[in-house]
Amino acid sequence: MLDFRPICLEDRAWIEPVMQAAAGHGSEFSFVNLYLWGDQRVASVDGTPVFLSNFSGSLTYPWPVGCRDLPGTLELLRQDACERGIPLRLFGLLGREEDTAIPWGDIEKIGTDVLLVRTAVSAPPRSRKKLFGVK
Repeated sequence: MLDFRPICLEDRAWIEPVMQAAAGHGSEFSFVNLYLWGDQRVASVDGTPVFLSNFSGSLTYPWPVGCRDLPGTLELLRQDACERGIPLRLFGLLGREEDTAIPWGDIEKIGTDVLLVRTAVSAPPRSRKKLFGVK
């Protein structure tokens, strides 16, 4: 299980640069908001912050930004959620665009934890720099 702990003011020095590199994301990628919202926790994965948020009693993970190894970080979050006995919920992936509704009929389960989405809905391409905070 990842070692999540409450965010403190001293964390600003190492968290804020990562948040600023994730320009274009929503309010969940602001150190001040994360600090003031209350029950927000942080852990370090290879020196990069990952968060666990409690919104109305529901634990969720903001999309990890600035990760050196995004697939590895997502796997760590999946394992953490499994060990906590909660579903892996990620938010903040698509930034501030309109929500996209995908009909259930377009979603096919092809493995124990793999979904295939077949739909005509397409999203505009996003730059890797903007999505992952890559320099």
